[in-house]
Amino acid sequence: MAIIQAMNEAGAVSREVLQLYCVRPTRDATRALSLELQQDAALQHLEQVKKLKPNNSLRDLTAPWRLHPEFCTRYYLLVGLETVSEELKDRYPHPNLTLQAGKIEEGESPLEAAKRELYEEARICCKHVAGPPVTLMSKGMFMYYAFVERDTTLHMVNDTLYIGYAPLELGIQ
Repeated sequence: MAIIQAMNEAGAVSREVLQLYCVRPTRDATRALSLELQQDAALQHLEQVKKLKPNNSLRDLTAPWRLHPEFCTRYYLLVGLETVSEELKDRYPHPNLTLQAGKIEEGESPLEAAKRELYEEARICCKHVAGPPVTLMSKGMFMYYAFVERDTTLHMVNDTLYIGYAPLELGIQ
């Protein structure tokens, strides 16, 4: 998790995502993180930060019936603190905790879109993403997952986190 802290300390991860956090995949854990961030002195400049909460897709994923309890004690989710953009302020008036997500662009597969959105919103390139996807929001969203285990290689190159890549693939000696 130190690498996530280093990414956050470097500044905003993307235009919408201010910071990244690791949280257990339960509603209680995501709610507790929201409450903690609402009180964080470093975030008080954010408009409507006191209304920060997990968004619908994160609440759907962390429903008690969705994930096995052992999964919830073994793994973490990577979530972003998404801020309010001027063009979406009417629709999304306050910041929220969210999974990296977005629309599928023309000619893109859902998996390609997932990898692109992960890079755009979190500056992460992940070599191995697993499927089939988890369906969220009554089939309105799909979530792919990647497991980062103790022996998974992590490299930070030019403000991008590369997961599962060999050093030579990245031009690192």
